Formats: sequence, structure tokens, C-alpha cells
Amino acid sequence: VVRGGQLAMDRHLMSREGMAQPPSSVDTIFHLLRELPETTRTDLVTRTGLSKATVSEIISLLLTAGVVTETGKRLPGRGGRPQVIVQLRACARLVIGAEIGEHGCRAVLADLRAGPIMFAKRSFVSRDADNFIDALVACVAELRARAQAPVLGIGIGAPGLVDHAGRRVAISVPFGWRDIPLAARIEERTGLPTSRANRAKAAALGEYWQRSSRDLPDYSHLAYVTVGAGIVAGFVVNGAPYYGH
Repeated sequence: VVRGGQLAMDRHLMSREGMAQPPSSVDTIFHLLRELPETTRTDLVTRTGLSKATVSEIISLLLTAGVVTETGKRLPGRGGRPQVIVQLRACARLVIGAEIGEHGCRAVLADLRAGPIMFAKRSFVSRDADNFIDALVACVAELRARAQAPVLGIGIGAPGLVDHAGRRVAISVPFGWRDIPLAARIEERTGLPTSRANRAKAAALGEYWQRSSRDLPDYSHLAYVTVGAGIVAGFVVNGAPYYGH
């Protein structure tokens, strides 16, 4: 879910006039804003190693876009200048996550911290790729009609091998798919930026993002295993999904 939102957020920010920072810097700041209940520009500089000018430019753009808000001031120790507290407005933009199952498509409308807001689902008539796309487009239309904020993008999890860019399904044995340009076809139908990943890898990343430091003292790595028609696994290594390339 959130990976689709991050990709859409990058495209949204980089398309704005005058934005000179690379997508990696925007992604780094956005990731920390998701992780931290609140922070300051100074804290972001310390955590990321980016320059003060870069952090200030990105935060300024996010403020203008309404994605971040300033909530007060924090007094540092030893008589330093007060620091302005910034916080992600998680519901200011929304994302849609979808999962291909053996019998249908399930989709969720979520905020930028992956908090679920509402769900939609459709059954498959067949396992043909066109049938799945029709089901997903119907779910997206239902969720967008009820969304209270702009929807930035779609993230899809499905069984099978995906190209590194998350655009094409190279092969999906359970569905008999081969070389399907899934992301492009869904973007054409919905007008939303779309990213696709292997279902187990997407699930592993989702579990990692929803982790609790109280439950997992060392949460740099995570293994996700699911048992259904087969046994599949996804891994997070050093905070990033492991693709095996």
C-alpha cells in the first residue's frame, strides 16, 4: 500500500515547478515523517545527513502541498533557539493497496501511514488478466468515490515474478500469466500511478512497517512466511525489501 503511495508522492513532488531535489532525498524525508510521530528540521538534518537547505526546501514544499503541518515549538537544551515541530498529515493524501488472491481482488484505501480507512472486493469470473484488471478498476472506483482526500497511487501485490521496476508480471504460475504490462494497463484505466510487487514481498514490507519496537527490539530485518496453496516467503533486510536480484 504505502510503497505505491511513496512512488506517487515522489512523482507529485517532482512535478512541481522549482523542485530541484532528487527523488531519493524526498523519499528519505517522507520515510522519516512516516516513522516519527513528530520531528524538527534540525532532527531531520541529523538523521539523514542532508544539508539544512535541502531539508528546508523539501519541508517547505510539503507544507505548501498540505502534507505536513507545523504543530508548535520545541525548546532545545542549553538555551538554544526554539525548533519548529513538524508532523505528517497522514490523511491529507491517500493510497490504494490491492491484493490478488486465488478467488478475487481485495483493495484497501489507506492513509500515508498505511492506516486502513475502508475496503472493497470483487470476485473473479476467470483468472484471465483482463478479468483481474476489470475487478481492480471496479474496486478503485468504489474507494475513490468515498475518499475524503486525493488518492496518490496504487500498490498491487500478486503471486509471481515481477520485473525490477514493478511494471510487468514476468510470469505468474497460479494464474497462467506471462509478460503482462499490468501497471501500465491499470494506470491507463484509472489515471493513477501504479506499482506492482510479489505478494509475499509486499506483505513482508507491510508487516515491517506496522512493527512495534516493543515487540521487536531489533527490527532491521524481518521474514514473512505464508502457507496456502503453496509456501511462500518475503524478506526485509536492513529496512528494505529483498528482491533476490
